[in-house]
Amino acid sequence: MRKFKKICLILSLILTSVFVFSQTTVTTSGINGTPAAYQVPLFMSTSTIGNSNIFQSTSGGNIAIGTSTFPTSYIPKVQIYSTNGASSPNLSLIDNNSHRILFLTNINATNYNNITQTGDAGIIWSDNSTFNSTSGFVIAPNANATSGIRIAANGNLGLGVSNPQAKLVVNGNSELFGSANKIYGQNDAVNYYIGHYAVTGSDGLDIHWFGGIRLFDGTNSGLQITNGAVGINTINPGTTYKLAVEGKVGAREFVATNVSPWPDYVFAGNYKLMPVTELESYIKTNLHLPGIPDAGQVKKEGVSLGEMNAALLEKIEETILYVIEQQKQMAEQQKQMTEQQKQMEAMKAEINELKNNIK
Repeated sequence: MRKFKKICLILSLILTSVFVFSQTTVTTSGINGTPAAYQVPLFMSTSTIGNSNIFQSTSGGNIAIGTSTFPTSYIPKVQIYSTNGASSPNLSLIDNNSHRILFLTNINATNYNNITQTGDAGIIWSDNSTFNSTSGFVIAPNANATSGIRIAANGNLGLGVSNPQAKLVVNGNSELFGSANKIYGQNDAVNYYIGHYAVTGSDGLDIHWFGGIRLFDGTNSGLQITNGAVGINTINPGTTYKLAVEGKVGAREFVATNVSPWPDYVFAGNYKLMPVTELESYIKTNLHLPGIPDAGQVKKEGVSLGEMNAALLEKIEETILYVIEQQKQMAEQQKQMTEQQKQMEAMKAEINELKNNIK
């Protein structure tokens, strides 16, 4: 009997010490120096920390913070539940320099960041004032290699870049996969985008920008495509020509297509040449050949290479006809001169015969 009482006394002392320890209040320094009381349980499945509850499942060692229930479809090892929405983070990590990372659900634009919208979930971080101008958020492996993602304090995003100087900086290759994927602007994926187009056995780059496309090297006007017209070294190709070049053009070959009519008609049997006397009169009056633009027109409108080549060929073919006609006239004249020479020789012979008879 004494032994039983002794055992009961020992168990009573152990249970009393456990109860007292579980109700012990531990005061520590909270966020920004605000005191926080922690009631730390020892061997209890349910306990209180501040004003939130921590529950441990009866099996599996799963923990829920702020709720006593777990989802029915799956049971996470740790579940954090907040009823305060955007006013309270679901998870807060803070170091001794007041740098903190907050994970929140149901963010809205009046809390933490102006770009958020109601219903968003995200990670927001704040910095000690000493580091506000330089510190950012990094997701990266623990290595010296330039791998990972950095969001700078000014909102610039760098992929493999420690100090991104633009809203997006990528150190390395990037890929758009699939013909349906696009980079687009103006919130318009139909009229403003960079993407792909199908090429047999390959892939094409499709730059589709409704207002035009400009390539600029920083010193000259570069290249611009506007309304289907291309300007080189000019940003104003106009609407008259499909290609406008400010400067000289060097090429191995130019091919003019669909030049009509081509002057084969000159050699047709019914083509009428302008008489040489009329041609001479026209040239003296106009100072250029018929069918050829004058200097004023060329200065104002330029020269169409295809049309000019056709016009020049017409004049060359007309010249050939003039030469042929002249050759015919010269042949006829030579024939007449030969006949006259024969007549003169005959007359000379008759004169000599008459002289001999008189003697």
